[in-house]
Amino acid sequence: MYGSHFRMNDYYYILGVDEGASDQDIKLAFRKLSVKFHPDKNPDDEFFEKMFKNINEAYEILSDDRKRRSYDLKRRHGGRTKRTNTDRTPKIISFSVNREIVNSGEPIILSWKVKNAAKVYLTGISGAFPSKGTKTVLIKKEKEQNVKMTLTAVGTTGIKRHISLHVFCQDSYTFLRTFRHKIIAVFFTLFVIMVFFIIGVIIFDVVKRLIIK
Repeated sequence: MYGSHFRMNDYYYILGVDEGASDQDIKLAFRKLSVKFHPDKNPDDEFFEKMFKNINEAYEILSDDRKRRSYDLKRRHGGRTKRTNTDRTPKIISFSVNREIVNSGEPIILSWKVKNAAKVYLTGISGAFPSKGTKTVLIKKEKEQNVKMTLTAVGTTGIKRHISLHVFCQDSYTFLRTFRHKIIAVFFTLFVIMVFFIIGVIIFDVVKRLIIK
């Protein structure tokens, strides 16, 4: 009755329960997953929206005895189930910073966007972040150095993806020293030009006097 081309979502797999799971097991799995993947906790993330839809669809079928029997019958008669994006690995779309060189104590703004991630973490900052967002961070270092910022995206199956960027941090005294050195260099250049100009004028005047005599 059902051709080999027929495919349906694997609702047992989506809810993470066995085919012989009780109604209570199905209800508990649904409650846990619906909270975890609720779109309100992960706005503007297509992966979570799709997962939430699949979870509700699975519960609607498996929580109804008549629908569940019909679904199981189709599975036993050649309906090939397909697994959804539950096992998709996280993908980091972008990770950037607004400034790559800062003075100690100045803020930087990190921006990121990832897909298929249950949690997002940033180096040295407690707590998890949404799949898309920005974060202002103060860079404080005593000495000049490269500050490494790493974003870690964790998928629903625990698979992790990492990406890093570097920010060069210099203390305020270094900035002042650099500025002072530039000013000194400019004045020294002007002084050398002036000296050569005066020497040139003197030589020209001497040559002129010799010619006149």
